[in-house]
Amino acid sequence: VVVQVGAWYNVCAVTKEEYCPREELLEMDMDAAIDVFKNEMDEAFAKLEAFCTGSGRAATLGCNVQTISWTHSVGDQENFKLMNTYIREVMDGRESESFRLVDFFNLGAGMPEEVVNGHGSQMLNLWVWQVMLGAMCPAELASEGSYVTWVGDLCSGTDADFTNCPGYYPACLD
Repeated sequence: VVVQVGAWYNVCAVTKEEYCPREELLEMDMDAAIDVFKNEMDEAFAKLEAFCTGSGRAATLGCNVQTISWTHSVGDQENFKLMNTYIREVMDGRESESFRLVDFFNLGAGMPEEVVNGHGSQMLNLWVWQVMLGAMCPAELASEGSYVTWVGDLCSGTDADFTNCPGYYPACLD
């Protein structure tokens, strides 16, 4: 199981974006909305901990809770650092071999050129999935060699530009 709980709370509680699906968080001041985030996250993590540890259904391979991803936006970086602090606080004392915190913010910071508008490129996503799966899967089941091959021109985050995909952005508005 892989879980990320902070991004939508950031959108609703901190940046107050109009596309937030939770009207009640938009109407609260930031501190009250962040308190809702903390309380709901604590409840969710308590349920996840039971599911991911001991005799829980996911205990064998475990679960990964991830922080909010890296972004280039200075304003969002500050928001994400704040929200990630709360995620770390709620995970503190809960982390175990089968209930892990994966720091997507710092992983993304290791490849900042692979983050475009707060979203990781395929290369960055492949890298973080390797980190997560490496924590979940027994070493004796690891693949030998490489299962990922890039065919054609390599396109990285530095190549990402809406002019290269003119139909992409309009499709998002539908």
